[in-house]
Amino acid sequence: MAVMASARFRAKVLEVASGLTSDRDCAAAVAVNASPLLAWLEGAADEDDMRARWRAMFQHHLNTMYEPRDDNPDRFLSQVRTLYAFMTAGQGG
Repeated sequence: MAVMASARFRAKVLEVASGLTSDRDCAAAVAVNASPLLAWLEGAADEDDMRARWRAMFQHHLNTMYEPRDDNPDRFLSQVRTLYAFMTAGQGG
């Protein structure tokens, strides 16, 4: 069962998406990049899993915040999934 992200998590996803977006002044461009990030976050099994997904997403955001923006949320999520797997190894999530 999917979990709905709170307004707080949605705002945080917009922050991360802004870091991916080359035209950060364009709200529509940020929202387009945020959409797959939010979908992955809301694919969590429960609230604990959502928090683990967020931690992985935020960690990768920190890892890449000084890299050029490429408007590629799929590439970003690919790396986030790797961190998520590492962070949740042995936890069943």
